[in-house]
Amino acid sequence: TLRNGEKKHYDHKVDVYSFSIVLWELLTNRMPFEGMSNLQAAYAAAFKVRLRINKFKLKHLGEKWYNLIKMLL
Repeated sequence: TLRNGEKKHYDHKVDVYSFSIVLWELLTNRMPFEGMSNLQAAYAAAFKVRLRINKFKLKHLGEKWYNLIKMLL
């Protein structure tokens, strides 16, 4: 918990995760954490709940895209 006036410092990992979520959305045409409330989705992201990657649904993209998304998430 942060105290009043404290700042939390983030590194490049936050940007990589954000990029991977956007890439996942673009390639799957789905919302991440479907079926969860905003609070549940925020909790899932904060505690590193990984998105499920369905290889069959991404088959049309090829092995390289699938492996990239898997590595980033």
